[in-house]
Amino acid sequence: MMDLHPIARACSTPLQVNFGTAALLVISFTLSLAVAGCWSSSSTSDTGIAGIEIPDTDVNIQESVIGGMSESEVLGYVNEIDRILQWPGAPTVRVEASANDVQKGIVIEAVDILNDWLPPSRRMVVGNDVETDVPIAAIRRGRQLVIDSALFEASARTLSLGEIRVSFRLPQTGNVVGLASAPQDTAFRSLVAVIPDETVHSLSNTLVHELMHSLGFAGHVTHPDSLFTATSSVERTFPRIDGEAIAFVYNQQIPPGGMNGNSFTGLGDWRDSIPAISGSASLGEQESLSFGVEYRSDFVRAWDSGPVPDRQPPTGNLVWNGKMVGFEEDGDGVKGAARLTVSPGFTGGEALFNDILYLSNGTAWAGRQALSTTFDVLETGQIRGTGGDSWTGFDGMFRGKNHEGVTGVFSWEEAGTGDLTGAFGVVRN
Repeated sequence: MMDLHPIARACSTPLQVNFGTAALLVISFTLSLAVAGCWSSSSTSDTGIAGIEIPDTDVNIQESVIGGMSESEVLGYVNEIDRILQWPGAPTVRVEASANDVQKGIVIEAVDILNDWLPPSRRMVVGNDVETDVPIAAIRRGRQLVIDSALFEASARTLSLGEIRVSFRLPQTGNVVGLASAPQDTAFRSLVAVIPDETVHSLSNTLVHELMHSLGFAGHVTHPDSLFTATSSVERTFPRIDGEAIAFVYNQQIPPGGMNGNSFTGLGDWRDSIPAISGSASLGEQESLSFGVEYRSDFVRAWDSGPVPDRQPPTGNLVWNGKMVGFEEDGDGVKGAARLTVSPGFTGGEALFNDILYLSNGTAWAGRQALSTTFDVLETGQIRGTGGDSWTGFDGMFRGKNHEGVTGVFSWEEAGTGDLTGAFGVVRN
């Protein structure tokens, strides 16, 4: 686990960056990340889970209607993608052990950014480091990097199925360069190689771009605000246009062999104005966490955000209290109380949601009185659900110094009872 702040919290001087897929594309663009704003919080009180009183927590819940990208913009973006493949499950991202702590932290942050747009069941997991490096060869020609594409693809084929491997071993050239092998319809695995650079922000954006290739997006787009272009000059956080395209694609039924982006002629019941429920809390020292859900008619987007955790497991109280929010499939919004309890060995725990009420009228949710699931705690600070079949997705991450907060998303469905896609945020009292 890395003692790093999210890259979206600071600005940097733009650098020239090269993007490619399997072999080098000598195309430059300039980009950096803008400063992310802080959230305010207010104190509220909830009844406890399963009869246990939950203390007051500074987790603020808010309803809103936000502006999304237009159908024409998202459809135009998707139509430009050469080929779309959809991973059948959650990919495991692994970093070669030769990477330094800063680079490993950037991988966690890049995965965190993209996971905000993936369904809970498809979110990437950052696994343990890999001790053995795969062969990659490159030579320098001036400021250009030329990769041995045949060796690169051969190395990609040696990876385990379901794995995205990230390598930072390529030589420094003065530019930030990224390459990614495309997953195949019968072998979902991908190799990503990124040139280390002193500027963390450009390195992160390069990695985010390449991970989009690894998620099954072949080619590039021309949208002026996108990070997924062959040449661009944006200076901002991860653009919503990229996120909405990922969310749309990963909520469709893509055939096993993939499909061309121009096969889509419409986006279904697409809305520019999106009902949303969000939550936020302060973690101290100008750090905060946030989480929420957006109702997109054909699907619900659940997201969470905050600083990555400390390297060391937390000390003291191992109980976190807060709130959860969610949307049913028909668009009814809910909120409730949330509690996470972690075992003393910090290897697993239990999440509980209770007092779930409809936001429209304050009546009890039609589903169960309380929802609970167990989870594993990974070395990277991620948590992954280990509950029963009704939990179709549960994913989260500890946040801040001494793991003061936890955020996450989930999807739950039970025949004859109901369905819910939600997000939660909890803090240590």
